[in-house]
Amino acid sequence: MTRSKNIFIAIILTILIMASCAQFSNPQGGPRDEDPPILIEALSEQNYQTSFVKKPIDLEFNEWIQLSNPVKEIVISPPTNYPLKFTARGKRVRVEFAEEEILKDSVSYQINFGDAIRDFTESNIYKNFVFIFSTGDEIDSLSVAGTVTDAETGKPAKDVLVCLYDNLNDSIITQVQPFYFTKTDNSGRYKLNNIKNDSFQVFTLKDENVNYFYDLMSEKVGFYDDILILNDSSLINIDLELFDEKDEPRLVEYKQEKKGLIKLFFSPNPDSLAFYNIDDSTQYLYHELVGDSVYLWHTDLRSDSSRFLVWFDKQTDTIINRKARESAAGMTLKTDRSMKNIITAHRDDSIAIKMNKPLKSFDISKIELSDTSTVYNLDRIFTNEKSIFIQSDSLAHNSNYSIKIDSGGIVDIYNQVNKDSIVFTLKTNEPESFGNMTLNFINASDTIYTWELLKGNALISKGACASSYSRAFNRISSGTYKLRLVEDLNGDGKWTSGNVVLRRKPERIKEISLEELKPAWDLDLDVVIKEIFYGTAGE
Repeated sequence: MTRSKNIFIAIILTILIMASCAQFSNPQGGPRDEDPPILIEALSEQNYQTSFVKKPIDLEFNEWIQLSNPVKEIVISPPTNYPLKFTARGKRVRVEFAEEEILKDSVSYQINFGDAIRDFTESNIYKNFVFIFSTGDEIDSLSVAGTVTDAETGKPAKDVLVCLYDNLNDSIITQVQPFYFTKTDNSGRYKLNNIKNDSFQVFTLKDENVNYFYDLMSEKVGFYDDILILNDSSLINIDLELFDEKDEPRLVEYKQEKKGLIKLFFSPNPDSLAFYNIDDSTQYLYHELVGDSVYLWHTDLRSDSSRFLVWFDKQTDTIINRKARESAAGMTLKTDRSMKNIITAHRDDSIAIKMNKPLKSFDISKIELSDTSTVYNLDRIFTNEKSIFIQSDSLAHNSNYSIKIDSGGIVDIYNQVNKDSIVFTLKTNEPESFGNMTLNFINASDTIYTWELLKGNALISKGACASSYSRAFNRISSGTYKLRLVEDLNGDGKWTSGNVVLRRKPERIKEISLEELKPAWDLDLDVVIKEIFYGTAGE
């Protein structure tokens, strides 16, 4: 019995050792494998087949293979009615059609593997392999290529669909899957090959739920505004713009955790917004956008049922001034977290100090602007919304000062004062560090153009150009600025997105970099609208 037991144990140990030796692992030593796997065509299903009959497609490689994210990476065009099944075993990749699948007659299919096929050891990619077959007598040979950009940002739209439909119904993108499709690369470029002679509608889609339908509010879309007719031209170039069909804003919810501060949440945020206290119009109201929500500050602290009327983008709603456990009046009045301890400005600028609550008044006797030896006269001081503005005509260039607001120097809308002193350092720059810029807008058309002057992502100023005029910017910091222009076709003063059903393209946006404003320079620039949008000079 003991001898049999020892034999059994020896057999088990032998099996375990053999299994350990058979495990597939990276080779030790030597240079790292950087070569992608190689397809062995002689052992694989023939590519570019005609008169194809539904069957498994086997692809044999020279080394062990793995599939990375095949559901996302591997796409078949035209799309099948049922998902394909992908498996990788050893050196073989197999693609199988669903038993219920019926392939279209006389159609060229493409299976694009993207970055899915990789070797097992180092994940080297067999990149963008395409398997093509036709259920008819020939492989279709026409192509469409181009670039997709985001209409609002102007940046390349990567990893979005470009879809062709042989059904010419305007809303077909919401009803059926495309006849042909492909995805854009990281540069927004795309190319659709092996297309048949026919007429097509062309759309682009950011397909969030990967079902090849335009069916989510969050999805972006775009379209080619003509019918694409393919006949004898081997390659057609079509550039597309992707846009978000702006849904009408709606008030999703609101809450009042502190009496006097109501937080409202819209989807999406409205372009215009106003409030009115229906039951007591004498109460103070102020609103601001904070992140993705709107803060409504008010002084109607005693009522638990007063109503506020909300106007937003030609819509109205009513919110109730509900009970709250705490009060905004009890919040400590202090500087806003965006304020820095050192303020840099021109000596003639008004110095803005932003607080965390809307302001009502100030006590000038408790506000001091000084240097090490002198207290300076405050020539102008006022509050506006959440900021107090201070200005003195006696300051020098390139000097350091101290701004001090003693306890009780500022009063908020709830009659609460700052309990702690507020101290800032003010540094005035040399005048040579600033410059002056004049923009001469030349508009010879009847179209209105809105504009924004930006430095980086910071908005410096904005306006509208209905005719030719000039706008001066004095004492602005030196550096590089850019101008963002919108062709405001409907005259509503803002950028309007496109609409698929109405076949309306988004309003065009152009962004240009301006000549650098150097220190102590006076820069005079002509902004010729027609040249920017159409490439020709205005009259």
